[in-house]
Amino acid sequence: MGYYRVTGGGTIGGEYTVRGSKNAVLPILAASILSWDEVVLENVPHITDVFVSLEILEELGCKTKLEGRTLTIDSRNIEKTEISEEMVGKMRSSILYLGALLGRTKKASLGHPGGCTIGRRPIDLHLRAFEKMGVRIREENEIFHCEAPLLLGYHIYLEYPSVGATENILLLSVKAEGTTVIHNAAREPE
Repeated sequence: MGYYRVTGGGTIGGEYTVRGSKNAVLPILAASILSWDEVVLENVPHITDVFVSLEILEELGCKTKLEGRTLTIDSRNIEKTEISEEMVGKMRSSILYLGALLGRTKKASLGHPGGCTIGRRPIDLHLRAFEKMGVRIREENEIFHCEAPLLLGYHIYLEYPSVGATENILLLSVKAEGTTVIHNAAREPE
């Protein structure tokens, strides 16, 4: 195993360019569909999950343009409320599009998210919170069909501090009437 030996007495210096964070950019990409204006993101990392997210956004009807590390998203013409099983199966964080789409269009359909090497992970915290906020959920052939004719703020009590559920509840809350309070929310820096 390698190691670094640092001997005192000298000044440490240099430059390093900090790359964009995957854990920050993925929920921001989902949140972009809540905007009726163009969204411009800088320092976007060039990673598979970002490219899959761009495919999902384009599938929904958004226009995206990635130039270098600058990404422009135009979601004014979202046409669809369903994300294909193929796209959902590629990435765990595809579940975040459920909250954002429901906030934007009041309807959304998607299957169980994939892309996780440790296997299928539960999304029950997301769904229970959504139901409390007024979302009607019907599961058919492993596809969740959701409608939200009236979104209401609510006091959500998470069993444990789930990052994904916290992010998804925040996305849905943007368009809800009233105040949403998340108890036991995740507190990651992103």
